[in-house]
Amino acid sequence: MIDTSANDLCPSDDNSVINGYRTIYRTTAERFLLSGVGHLELLLWASGTPDTEEQTLTVQVALQRPFSQGRVYINSSDSFDDPVIDPQYLSHFADLVSMREGIKLVRRIGQTLPLSEVLTDELSPGPNITTDEAIDAFLLDDVETQSHQGNTLAMLPRNQGGVVNAELRVYGLGNVRVVDASVFPLSLAAHVRPISHPRPPVH
Repeated sequence: MIDTSANDLCPSDDNSVINGYRTIYRTTAERFLLSGVGHLELLLWASGTPDTEEQTLTVQVALQRPFSQGRVYINSSDSFDDPVIDPQYLSHFADLVSMREGIKLVRRIGQTLPLSEVLTDELSPGPNITTDEAIDAFLLDDVETQSHQGNTLAMLPRNQGGVVNAELRVYGLGNVRVVDASVFPLSLAAHVRPISHPRPPVH
């Protein structure tokens, strides 16, 4: 399976990049997927107001450690031009299966007391989306990021496609460092994007 994924999903034919892909893939499969660490996050929130009859409970399924990897390309020689980003969501079948099973789990929770006493209509994906094929089609059309992007400049050995070393120095450059969530080689089950809050006044 790792060979197929490396051939089909790795965006490079450079041996070092392929080696890094294999390392990340193997670590995700052996250290996380088969462990007791959560692979999906379920986020719940309610919307509506007490003085209206329309109340909505949303349960979001969030994949924590995807096998799918996106691609970022330089668009031009102008450093101010935006890069080309292809996130390749659910390009690895294991991610699609995980999300599908997450939707099934949320439905089972919704059919269990006490939620089953207060929930009525399912709005999304909808009561008619029941087969694996239909759920997969819904996911492939609807899935999006939570805007917690990272992992684009992996801290790995250079012969594994790494971009920065353990001191966060960019390989091949004199004294350029990257100090942000892009250097994590593995996806974290955490919200790495800072949330904006008003800062208290400084006295």
